Amino acid sequence: MKSIGAILRPVSRRQASQAACGRRLPALGPIVLAATVLASMATAEPGVTANGIALDFGESLGPLAKLANEARVVHLKGDSPEHGELLHQARQEIIRTLQHQADFDVLVLPIGIFEGAWVNARLREGASAAEAATPVYRVWRESEEFLEILSYARENQLEIAGGLCRYHASGKELYTHHLIDFFERSDLGTRGLADRIRALWGGRSRLTAATPSHRLSALALADELVALVEGSDHRWETHFLKNMKTFAQLEMIRAEDVSEDPDFGLEEKRQNLTWFLDEAYPDAKLIYWEGRGSSSELPTDVAVFPIELAVTD
Repeated sequence: MKSIGAILRPVSRRQASQAACGRRLPALGPIVLAATVLASMATAEPGVTANGIALDFGESLGPLAKLANEARVVHLKGDSPEHGELLHQARQEIIRTLQHQADFDVLVLPIGIFEGAWVNARLREGASAAEAATPVYRVWRESEEFLEILSYARENQLEIAGGLCRYHASGKELYTHHLIDFFERSDLGTRGLADRIRALWGGRSRLTAATPSHRLSALALADELVALVEGSDHRWETHFLKNMKTFAQLEMIRAEDVSEDPDFGLEEKRQNLTWFLDEAYPDAKLIYWEGRGSSSELPTDVAVFPIELAVTD
């Protein structure tokens, strides 16, 4: 089993604008792209306008890059199953433009935080997009758009991160192996935890399917492991474990209430983004890709530029 190891030390290539970090940009409203606007990407017709912003998908999104340039985070959201291919092309063009014309370094995807680190590490090693996407949710793993974005990230050195506090089946299994390996190799004097970790966190099944006593024991172990690493130099491992603890808490709630709330875990997503901005990528600019059916309120102490993709008649 490969370990992420030292690959988890992200390298930021550019300084974020210091002036932008302490203020919010003026609210400009969402960038609403009509169907005719999106279709122009295929025909390379120039001179398209959306919300008064000239957008030329055929050649350059320079005006959009200038508007977003001072932001620390671009909040990219919007989805339309009927026009998926059009929005897919729009997202790709926007991500490419933000990276190359506005110095955005990191793409935060709607996948688990460990899954994002795993994907990023595998891409750095030269793995294909499909190989790197092994631990992510099947809907993403089988998405042509998602795999194309990962291929782009590998070829253009765009950092990938995961913004969610969750572990899907294969991701949970990989994280269990990674966690055991970490504690077996660590300098924290914590060898001998493997059996407990494997018993309480091993396998691909969700904690919601476990007995109440099992869930309580898994949460207690997560709490214990956080206490062991907190304050050490293992920043990423500490944050992974905090997400593991939060995930156990959320799974306990889900076990009692199975209703699907699209904003379930919203505060945890905000906490992850704040950690990215303050700790993991303090000198980088981030593109935050909002997942389908979700709506996050991003931190307000940094400059955030919203881009909402929509198809209108």
